[in-house]
Amino acid sequence: MATENKKALVFSILEFLQKSCEDGTINKDDSEGIEVAMQCIGEAFGVDASDEAQKQQYSTKPATLTSIFDVYLKTKSKTAAKVL
Repeated sequence: MATENKKALVFSILEFLQKSCEDGTINKDDSEGIEVAMQCIGEAFGVDASDEAQKQQYSTKPATLTSIFDVYLKTKSKTAAKVL
């Protein structure tokens, strides 16, 4: 069974994939396959990105997975620069 932290991560991944389908990052031809993958991932972890209760529990908004990752990359870059 997935921990709550893992469910929150999966929820963020599903939100990221959904937004990528909607904003054109993923082309229309590939969107159907991504949507099937999203359903499989959600079922495997017991997460449903369209469920309002789970949105309240797992959403990181206003942060997004992309913004969290950007912060990580900037922190990593600054840390690497200090080591040198």
